[in-house]
Amino acid sequence: MKKLLLILPLAIAALTLGACDDKATSEKKDALEKKADSLEDKAKAAKDDAEAKAHAEKAAGEAKAAGAKTEGKEKADELKNEAKEVRDEKPKQ
Repeated sequence: MKKLLLILPLAIAALTLGACDDKATSEKKDALEKKADSLEDKAKAAKDDAEAKAHAEKAAGEAKAAGAKTEGKEKADELKNEAKEVRDEKPKQ
């Protein structure tokens, strides 16, 4: 029993001291946490940049499609006018 009373406090003290981080370990953890935060910030910036680029490309594609639609409509109108002129021509005798 006396041995147990002597060993038990020593074991608890050893576990308590072993569980504490020393200054170097704490600094390493802080450095790793800062690095992880920095990488998360870079990831967010890359995602935001990709979204902005996709939005710009979508807008450019929509503008190009609108231009093609307008061009096609103008060409169709020209052909309709030409067809009307041909119909309105009087046949030569």
